[in-house]
Amino acid sequence: MALAEERTSTSPLARGLGAPTDTWNVPDGDLVVEGWGADLSLCAVRRLDRRLVGWIATADDAGGWGTLVDGRQVVDAADGEPWLSQDPQHALSLLQAALGPQIT
Repeated sequence: MALAEERTSTSPLARGLGAPTDTWNVPDGDLVVEGWGADLSLCAVRRLDRRLVGWIATADDAGGWGTLVDGRQVVDAADGEPWLSQDPQHALSLLQAALGPQIT
């Protein structure tokens, strides 16, 4: 697991969506997920202290979800291909793993 070289996504907070309409805590963790009814294809992920740590968003027309940290896609360290998830829950688990010390 690694992060893509370039930033390719704008922070959810810079997209003018306003205040999140949905918020939920991640079980057994210190993360909060925020979503917007106006854009169901995007969720911000913050620490309990409200610091943005990443986001998950739909990444393709087939409905795959991408995981992003600071606008950089989580990718396979060997071939640089994006890691896409079938659903937001799996994308969130990738984000949790990406926040670990092994990411480059």
